[in-house]
Amino acid sequence: FLLQSVGSVHNALLRKELGFKKLFINNTVSGVVAASISITAAIQGLGVWALVLQQVCTAFFATILYWFNHAYRPRFSFSSLRLKKHMKFGLPLLGSNSFHYWIGNGDNLLIGKFLGVQ
Repeated sequence: FLLQSVGSVHNALLRKELGFKKLFINNTVSGVVAASISITAAIQGLGVWALVLQQVCTAFFATILYWFNHAYRPRFSFSSLRLKKHMKFGLPLLGSNSFHYWIGNGDNLLIGKFLGVQ
């Protein structure tokens, strides 16, 4: 999850800019390299861990290629105006979702409290 999240913005920007050739190359190269590493690991006796290694390597190499193929670099900038804008949208949504969660699951809490495990 961490490796893919680092490259997800670059992936989205390439899709937005219709950079499908770069996306194809990124996915193909990362898939082939990860498959080669995974097959080698399986031959060496890693068993099912070779499949895990393949997934990790695919995400790792795809992220590296995304960073090389797109000029966007994240930077930290704090804006209280943007924070207020997001809070104005997010807090009512959080409150509404929390309210609906407790309405939908409050009966389970009450049944567990008063009737017990049976």
